[in-house]
Amino acid sequence: MNKEALHNFASFLLCEETDEVCFACHVSPDGDTLGSAFALARLVRARGRRAFVHVPEAIPETLLFLTEGFDNAPFEPKTVVAVDVSTPDRLGADFPYPDRVRAVIDHHKHNSFDVAVSFVEPDVSATGLLVAAVFDEAGEAYTPEVATALYAAVSTDTGRFCHTNTTSDVFRLAARLCEIVPERNFGALNRRLFVEQDKAKLALEAYILANAETFDDLGCVFFVLTQKLRRRFGLTEKSDLSSLVDVIRRFSGYSVFVLAKEQEERGVYKLSVRSEATPTAIDLCRPFGGGGHEKAAGCTIRARSARALKKIFLSSLEKGTK
Repeated sequence: MNKEALHNFASFLLCEETDEVCFACHVSPDGDTLGSAFALARLVRARGRRAFVHVPEAIPETLLFLTEGFDNAPFEPKTVVAVDVSTPDRLGADFPYPDRVRAVIDHHKHNSFDVAVSFVEPDVSATGLLVAAVFDEAGEAYTPEVATALYAAVSTDTGRFCHTNTTSDVFRLAARLCEIVPERNFGALNRRLFVEQDKAKLALEAYILANAETFDDLGCVFFVLTQKLRRRFGLTEKSDLSSLVDVIRRFSGYSVFVLAKEQEERGVYKLSVRSEATPTAIDLCRPFGGGGHEKAAGCTIRARSARALKKIFLSSLEKGTK
């Protein structure tokens, strides 16, 4: 970890001139961007400054607990800090303060922000690890709320500590956090993050396993969650669908897994892509303006239909395998 970059970011965040701060999350918000942003906002507030978290889309129901006890009323910020955001467009098309982004804290390999203060560490497993380092640099103790937020960040971005990015640094931080989060709440936290599902979500997972398409020649499993299926299973825009791509990752003998979610806007699909080989997930998503990591990435594709969408993506995948 770059100690100078860490020091510069912490100094910028805590200097008296840095006040009225917006911590901005990325589209399709997950545990890392949300947990990291709320932890940083609590740090700034602990120093007597104003701060709020901007989330461009609905917070998944499984992560709403991060907002408990936190008055997140927005205001006109002087400074914006991008948290776990790799490119400006990942802030969302309607992000209201693009000209006020002064700093970024992130762990994505291809970060394209041109800002005054940059704390980007591609070799780190989750942005939550960088935020923990900022707390340590600032000499600020983890409160139970901060520890819970950081645990959500690192545990979700490492896939419950199962992905290949799970390092000894991840386990060391998790051990520290476990000592702070009350034991009686720790089990409940894990259940809320990774175990509990409502009946509609469980029924959908069974449907996905029965109906996902496999393309043996490309080593790919593909499923399109249409608006019709959303209605059939009673899903709303707040329904947490981030784990659905892991459902199709259960198929053995395949290396590329794609979950496409049809949006309310006609002809727009958001893709969650996982890859265990070459081409990487980021290589598959980058041609479509997407971002992410080698193992996990996402993008948005416009297509006339689900069939056309599959043709577009699979053609790109076929080119990448040659």
